[in-house]
Order: sequence, then structure tokens, then C-alpha cells
Amino acid sequence: MIEEDDSNCVNILTQISSIHEALRGVGKEVMRKYLKTCATNAIQSGEDEVYDELMNVIYKYVK
Repeated sequence: MIEEDDSNCVNILTQISSIHEALRGVGKEVMRKYLKTCATNAIQSGEDEVYDELMNVIYKYVK
């Protein structure tokens, strides 16, 4: 679409924005699953390093 001379840049930007939001939605679901399973299990079993991992995951996700 970018290579076509008659392409509308606004349409391209709209599509990129839609893709970005779809990926954020997927990331949200993966984060939910991580918190429900991996992080919860690690906290319940007393694994202290999970807190650092959790902080890193949250920091990366909110960028």
C-alpha cells in the first residue's frame, strides 16, 4: 500500500494504529495469564525472585 502512488497516508496510519491496538490487546491477555498462573504460583511457593521479574514485566508492558 505504501508503494502505490495513490495511497492515502492517513489510511496507512489508521491501519498501523489498528494493528498496534490489537497487539496491545493480545499483550493484555498474556499478562493476565502470566499473573494468574506463573506469578501467582511463584509467589505462593515463596520464590522471592518473582518480584523482580514481575516488576520488569510490568515496566516493559507499560512503555
